[in-house]
Amino acid sequence: MDPLTFQLPPRSSVVFSADLSTSSFSHLSTHVSSSNAGAGVPPAPAPISNFASRTFSSSTSAAPRFESLPLGGLSRDQTAHYFNPEVANFHFGEGHPMKPPRLALTYQLVLGYGLHRKMEVYCPRRATDEEIATFHSEEYIEFLKRVNPDNAADCAKFMERFNLGVDDCPVFEGMYDFCQPYSGGSLAPPESSSQARSTSPSTFLGGLHHAKKFDASGFCYVNDIVLAIFELMR
Repeated sequence: MDPLTFQLPPRSSVVFSADLSTSSFSHLSTHVSSSNAGAGVPPAPAPISNFASRTFSSSTSAAPRFESLPLGGLSRDQTAHYFNPEVANFHFGEGHPMKPPRLALTYQLVLGYGLHRKMEVYCPRRATDEEIATFHSEEYIEFLKRVNPDNAADCAKFMERFNLGVDDCPVFEGMYDFCQPYSGGSLAPPESSSQARSTSPSTFLGGLHHAKKFDASGFCYVNDIVLAIFELMR
């Protein structure tokens, strides 16, 4: 079966492809054109191969197929979905209820049910520091970028100030690298609508709406919902 190609918005020339014969994330790869190399394109995420045994095969009869069903009168090119496999590669810590790998499993359902054939699928770019700063303070953003499990103990004053290191908002490796792609995923649908690329864009990457302007809260470090609202108001 031909690989599924993730088409990207014009801002990037990274192309993700997945071999649908197994629908396994171990087959995800990135291809960066020479014109975009070194232009701030995020590196390829590590393959998510530990989900292979739990995924649907694209040819299985166990999963219902939706290719022949109407999509509310919308054509494929009117319906866009944004997914970045990079988000699933992070871990909040042992016993924490927030589990980013669930996003990979959810997207495997999209593939298993054949829903990707009813819409255009894009890998969104990361949100920039400037976009995140439309809501969050620059000092808070800078701390998110610098703090990690190794230096957190030396930053007790700022940890308390920004509500980090508590049960719901622990400090974990690559914390800001986690925030950028899910925030970019939430910025993509309003951008897509405003540029008339699609009338029904969607994503399930973000929704981390508890984060405040100056601090983290309720599993949330960057409030992508507020960022998306600001984008819609532009």
